[in-house]
Amino acid sequence: IQVKDGYDTVHLHYVENEAGGITITGVSYRSGGAVAAGVVPGSLDLTIPDVIDGKPVTAIDGWAFKDAFWALNVLKLPDTVTSIGTEAFDQCFISGIVLSRDLVSIEPGAFGVNKYLKFEISAENKNFSVVDGVLYDGNKSKLICYPAKKADSTYTIPDGVTAIEVCAFTECDNLSELNVPASVSTIGDRSEYFRFNKKLAAVNVAAGNPNFSSADG
Repeated sequence: IQVKDGYDTVHLHYVENEAGGITITGVSYRSGGAVAAGVVPGSLDLTIPDVIDGKPVTAIDGWAFKDAFWALNVLKLPDTVTSIGTEAFDQCFISGIVLSRDLVSIEPGAFGVNKYLKFEISAENKNFSVVDGVLYDGNKSKLICYPAKKADSTYTIPDGVTAIEVCAFTECDNLSELNVPASVSTIGDRSEYFRFNKKLAAVNVAAGNPNFSSADG
C-alpha cells in the first residue's frame, strides 16, 4: 500500500484469482509501523495499488484486513476492485474507506467492528450508494453499514429501506437514538450487536411497521 513520505510501507499478501486478477488476502505483521501515532484521522494516506505483478487488483478476500488496528487513515480501494469478502475489514480501525467505482458485491459483515467517520464511493457506482456517510445498496433499500464514529447522536433510517444488514450498527460511539421506519422487514442475524452501542438509549420503530415494534425505546 502506498503511504505518505516518512512512514513504513504496508506489506500485502495476495494471490492470483481464477479470473486472472489479484485478490488481496492479508496484511503482513511487518506493517505495524506504517501509520504512526499523530497522523490526523481522516487523511487519505493509504491507497491499494490497482495493478500488482501486471494484473488488476479485483478482490479483497474475507478477513484480509481483519485486526489491522494500526491504521488511522482513510483507505482508498482501486476502482478495479469488484468484491469485498466477509469480515474483510473487521477490527481494522481505519477512519474511513473510499469504495471502488467497479464494486459489485460486499459480503455480509464485511466491515464488522469499525471506527469509520464515513463511507465514500464514486457516483459512477450504481450497485452501492452513500447517504450522509452511511453505506446502502444501489437502490437504497438495504442499509449495509453505519460508520461507528459518525458524530450524530440521532439517526433516522430513510423510508423505503427494507433491510438492515448484519452488523450494520456495531459499537457506534455517539449514537443514542435510532429511528426505524415502517418499511424495514429484515434485520441481519447478528444485529444483537445493538447491545454494544454504549450510548444507544432508544430504538424507535414506526407505529405502522408490521414486522417490528418498540416500547419505551
